[in-house]
Amino acid sequence: MLYHLAKAAELSGRNPRDPGTAMALYLACVADLLGPAEG
Repeated sequence: MLYHLAKAAELSGRNPRDPGTAMALYLACVADLLGPAEG
């Protein structure tokens, strides 16, 4: 898990341990899983 947090920090340039950043990264992952909006 620590490796993945370090990799996320490296790629995004942000600290995933910061609560606001963690929420933004989580929501981005959920949005990616949902896929594009239809319509």
